[in-house]
Amino acid sequence: MRQIGAGKAKIIAIAAGVVLAAGVSYAAIPHSVTGRIGACYGKKGDLRAIDVEAGDVCDPKETFLSWPTRQQFTVRTLDYITHQGYGDVATVNCFANEAVTGGGYLLGSGIPVDRVPSVIASHPSGASSWQVMWHWTPDGEEWRIYAICAKQ
Repeated sequence: MRQIGAGKAKIIAIAAGVVLAAGVSYAAIPHSVTGRIGACYGKKGDLRAIDVEAGDVCDPKETFLSWPTRQQFTVRTLDYITHQGYGDVATVNCFANEAVTGGGYLLGSGIPVDRVPSVIASHPSGASSWQVMWHWTPDGEEWRIYAICAKQ
């Protein structure tokens, strides 16, 4: 049987300690009490997670961000029938204790054969609603507008 020399044993012990320390550090993200992930956002678009629980902070030129990991999401919908005209707008709202995190639309029926449906915008409208806008709407297209809402 071959024995490991004292120098190699020391290197293995140090490597094991580094792996263990990295595991302990990793376990603190997200925060063990709040469940939030903390991160620093730099001017060049870089994002790095930080261990807030261990006292990590962002550099002065970075912006602190945090978000929950235990979030509950709900999809809120609005069924909408367009009216003949230059344009149309529909908005679906999240509930009072929710924030919009995404949204979109689906054309259900009334799809014209002579043109592509003309959505010109689909975006958040404030912190708690999603809005969709059309251009040159015919009468009777049936759309479903949806917002992905997260409890705050």
